[in-house]
Amino acid sequence: MWYDNVELSTEYNYISSKIRFARNFDDTLFPNKLTDIEAKKLVENTLGELSNISVDLGMNTSSSMLNRIPEIERMSMYERKILNDTLAKKETPTGLILNDSEDISIIINGDDHIRLQTMSSGIKLYDLLDKANKIDDYIEEHFNYAFNDKYGYLTTYPTNIGTGMRASILLHLPASNKNKGFSKLIANAGRFGVSIRGLHGEGRENFGTLYEISNSKTLGISEREIIDTVTKVANQLNEN
Repeated sequence: MWYDNVELSTEYNYISSKIRFARNFDDTLFPNKLTDIEAKKLVENTLGELSNISVDLGMNTSSSMLNRIPEIERMSMYERKILNDTLAKKETPTGLILNDSEDISIIINGDDHIRLQTMSSGIKLYDLLDKANKIDDYIEEHFNYAFNDKYGYLTTYPTNIGTGMRASILLHLPASNKNKGFSKLIANAGRFGVSIRGLHGEGRENFGTLYEISNSKTLGISEREIIDTVTKVANQLNEN
């Protein structure tokens, strides 16, 4: 395909890749406006509508309510990047669909009605996008998304409006603190609609020298443009 040459590197520095979609239903209040009763009904209805996802898409999944999962297991899911810190601690009705290998997850009634995430080791954003699009299309067969012809997908946070997609690459850059040009690359990344943050702290306090590169722009740009930009910035950081 035309974009195959974008993701050539197999350097060990590329730890993992992730694609995340934020989606909302067009006939329902956003999660932060729902009562607990309304949220519980939404989660149960969504889990019911998607109950055949394993059979229909050929992947083994399990579903659960987050608030019924012990806190220690939720924190373990946070460490495994299935949940973010907010979701790991959330007590209001929230659903989870998770496949056996834990590289596909669907959060129901998190920040948005749907948070679809695909993950993999290495640098494989286009493979993850194809996988996410297939699942996203399946969900849209069951629900109408909140979508505006001018602005794209409507999300709880304005920073996600547009594609509703976050693409990220996790890099291990052990020599980053010794490179004088590294700080300049980070400072200039925002001009390209990309953010770079230390996974465990910032600058010289970034323990483990792990950096996550992700798009900060979702509006007025295509999914493939986002992936190309994130990948090119990651490659540039890896080469410096």
